[in-house]
Amino acid sequence: MSEKTPFSLEELREIAEIASRPKETLKVPNLEAQYQSQAALLEKRGLLETLSSGKKGLIDLKGQEQVLPTLQEFSQRLSPEQKALIERKAEQGLTKVFLVPFGKDLDRLTQIYREVIKNHFDPDPGKTRLFGTDGTKLKLDTNQPLWVWEKYAQADEEGKLVYFPQKFDKTNHQGKTKAQIIQAGQAWQLVLTEDLADLPSENQGKDIQGRHQLEANKTGHEYLRLLQEDPQYQGEQGLTPEAQIIRALTYLEERNLAVDDYQGQGKANWLLGAYFPETGNVPYACWFRDNSQAYLAGLAPAFQYSSRAALPSVMI
Repeated sequence: MSEKTPFSLEELREIAEIASRPKETLKVPNLEAQYQSQAALLEKRGLLETLSSGKKGLIDLKGQEQVLPTLQEFSQRLSPEQKALIERKAEQGLTKVFLVPFGKDLDRLTQIYREVIKNHFDPDPGKTRLFGTDGTKLKLDTNQPLWVWEKYAQADEEGKLVYFPQKFDKTNHQGKTKAQIIQAGQAWQLVLTEDLADLPSENQGKDIQGRHQLEANKTGHEYLRLLQEDPQYQGEQGLTPEAQIIRALTYLEERNLAVDDYQGQGKANWLLGAYFPETGNVPYACWFRDNSQAYLAGLAPAFQYSSRAALPSVMI
């Protein structure tokens, strides 16, 4: 006699249907909507294109096609421990999603950033869409809306800019080149940060679920050490220039805001996720009102200013 199943036929069908559904994505507020919005923004700006396969993706700095992962595929990269960490970080305020075409060459990203800034500006104050977070209608140098330090030119292609360093040390940084990161399967990156166009001033950070927001007026070395050693920042890292550009584009397109307006209400942003070993400089970005332009520059990590802060992130 065959053993009787504890489930009815109808129940078995329901179990099979549930098992066939896509795995649940991460518990991050509005994750699906933000992912779709980011994909639409990138497609609008030519950073998400149709590949030879008919799928959407990018052509990386080596000329290779890199298909955009689905949200479920991004989530499936994570171990259960990593998933729990991401969800904990979301509870602590890291809920803003940026879809970063990391494999794209940085020169192309800066070119698009220039174009978007310029598109938001109008000399007629009544028509402009370029604002500081304090409501100021920002002026713009239309000939050079984005100033980029000369050392950035082809630095990612030539391996002169390294990513995710463990130390800001010319000979022992332990960072990786963009080519190495692409080879490891991260031509596309999904990044979570706090939803901040302005970074906190010194003594102005908030405590959220056991995590204190990073505040201004620390050196690059100090910020990196905090992210690596302080348990409340477990799993967090600094932004790369690529992620910073997508962040800046997003706030321009969604809210008409220039991020990191350090002569307004914001701070310049140390981009701790990258490093120039040749010069020993760490990238930083800001809006510079005196010159009416955005800045992508570099500075020695030993410097400390009340006008500079750092925005941490976690990667899915």
